Amino acid sequence: MVGLDRPYQTAVKVPGQFGKDVEFDFLIQGHRMRSLVQILSTANRFAAHNLSVETFARWSDITPVRSQYQCLSVYDTTNDVFREEDLKRLEVVSEVVGFPAETDRLNLSLAA
Repeated sequence: MVGLDRPYQTAVKVPGQFGKDVEFDFLIQGHRMRSLVQILSTANRFAAHNLSVETFARWSDITPVRSQYQCLSVYDTTNDVFREEDLKRLEVVSEVVGFPAETDRLNLSLAA
């Protein structure tokens, strides 16, 4: 991911608090911590809102184990379709990083 030389898995399932596994796009092993990553990418404003709400629900569903991971919501900055209030909501449950606008920050977070 983003040219980072770290071990990773795709389509990772984490036990959710309501008896159902929650799938995330990536699990990346950093130097000191593991990062769960959920990607938000679309060119449509309506779809961007839905992705944001769905991503918030995913992070919320793993509340009991969320502290075991660095949680990253990575949204596509190329189309400017994500609502500020949706991104602020995601900041409550995860670190929010824009890509490609914040590539360096993303790489640093994943390497941690």
